Amino acid sequence: MNPSLLAASATATPTGDLDIADAPFSRRCHWLAFALHPETGRDALYLRNARGGVVNRTLLRIELEQDGRTVPATLHVSVGRLTLTAAGSCAEFCLDGTNTARVRLSGPATLRLHVVDQLYSSTLQCETGRWHLNLNASSTRLMVTRLHGELAVEAPFIPGKSDTAPALLRLRASAGAPAELEITEFASTWIRPDTRPAFDAIANAAELEFSTWFAAFGTFPARWAPLARRAAFLLWANTAPASGNYAHPAILMSRNAMISVWSWDHCFSALALLPSHPRQAWEQWWLPFALQTPEGMLPDAFTDASVDFGMTKPPVHGWALTTLLRHYTPTPGELAQAYTALERWTSWWLTHRDDDHDGIPQYNHGCESSWDNDPLCCGGLPCESADLTVYPVDERLVRVLNQTLQRKTPHGLRPPTPLLDQPSRRRGCPGGRLR
Repeated sequence: MNPSLLAASATATPTGDLDIADAPFSRRCHWLAFALHPETGRDALYLRNARGGVVNRTLLRIELEQDGRTVPATLHVSVGRLTLTAAGSCAEFCLDGTNTARVRLSGPATLRLHVVDQLYSSTLQCETGRWHLNLNASSTRLMVTRLHGELAVEAPFIPGKSDTAPALLRLRASAGAPAELEITEFASTWIRPDTRPAFDAIANAAELEFSTWFAAFGTFPARWAPLARRAAFLLWANTAPASGNYAHPAILMSRNAMISVWSWDHCFSALALLPSHPRQAWEQWWLPFALQTPEGMLPDAFTDASVDFGMTKPPVHGWALTTLLRHYTPTPGELAQAYTALERWTSWWLTHRDDDHDGIPQYNHGCESSWDNDPLCCGGLPCESADLTVYPVDERLVRVLNQTLQRKTPHGLRPPTPLLDQPSRRRGCPGGRLR
């Protein structure tokens, strides 16, 4: 990040124990986030949405204004709140529930919220102090409600288009008291909340939630403690709510560009949660299997609203599960589900990805190996590689699953599938068994 560029564009210079340039400011199981450097290409602070299947996730540009001009600000980020300060004014932001942002402004400056331009969007006033922002390209609806202070909105109607120009919202404190604003993202119909917690109560609750969650990781040497805390915050704040294709709360690869789950990265997210949060680790591991096709294929990547089967990812799931089972004790039903899912996954590779029928599965694209720059497949496609010969069949995992389930039920799981034990055409497999 270049602070001089930020100052020149009258945006925020970051400080604090968390770096918003590395990880947007968000909260576990929340859809919204505050971030720098989105796809607009302009250095500024933005409100963004982590929902999938949309053209543009950037919703609002946020700046402090005084005497009609944006002013350089200092941005401070902690777990519970994000703060912009400039010219004797302070704008604070925190996140509540799964879809609401709260804003508090004190001092003489004006907080400016500018809707990012996108097609087929409109802003309209519902009642005094409440505005409906329909951001069509983002598939996002925002309800902006003034709680205290003054809110002025400019959203000129565009004749002949049934749209409005990108709205400009200005929040000001009045009579020396802070101004407050509520921004709620909703899918179809906004529901008025019965109660609204105080701003500080929301921010403090987020701090406590993360502190409790982070404490489960144990203690770290002093030299590594700040880095460990930032790494844990990434896992915590990058977790999206369970919804749509997310059978469980899902750790996104990023809230910046890579707002998806890929069908191998999730294994590493799962392992990062061990041994502190074993149940959450199991849920991360299972995510793509909830989308497995009848033939056994896993998607390449997916969001809550979209899924991509144009490619897939390497079958590292058995290896990851052997590690996970050292820290988590699944129910018999979960074990049976895992066994069946892995059997179908193995069968898919050996049945549907072996075009030359030599018993060795193939990648059809370099990205399927997750070596996206393609060193494994530099000789052309399809590609038979050493790693893919080993990944699909892990007899150790079959034994682990059977032994574990036999401790829970009289009969365990059925014997290993013939794909794991058949006289084989596989080259380099004496006796027909992979070792």
